[in-house]
Amino acid sequence: MQHPRYIGISSTEDISLHVFADAGEKSLGAVAYLVGASSSVMYASKAKVCPLKYESFTIPRKELVAISVAVILAKFIINAVEGLLIFSEVVVWSDSSTALTWTLSGVTHAQMFIRNRVNEINSKRDELNMKLCYI
Repeated sequence: MQHPRYIGISSTEDISLHVFADAGEKSLGAVAYLVGASSSVMYASKAKVCPLKYESFTIPRKELVAISVAVILAKFIINAVEGLLIFSEVVVWSDSSTALTWTLSGVTHAQMFIRNRVNEINSKRDELNMKLCYI
């Protein structure tokens, strides 16, 4: 027996998916909201604890990983509600201008860690036709 999850937004409404990414000293995460014409609701979230032993894991790198987590969360949600909801737009928001610049410029000269995350984000972004925006 299956029961559909109540989200408070009608599937006939124009619905957009907004995912917010952020990172701090010790943790990073993403939270996803479904936004309809008359209401919005938090739908899902994902958090991770940052490893403390790596000194090279700077805040901009953590923010880049948070954007990656947000993009993966968006893809997971889109796949989970396939056939039930159609999103008019998918937007990932971040407050890190450095991480967004790396992602939007498609850096090729950066260290491998950054290049790998940027490639992962951009491949999913192109696949899902999502926007990356600065808060």
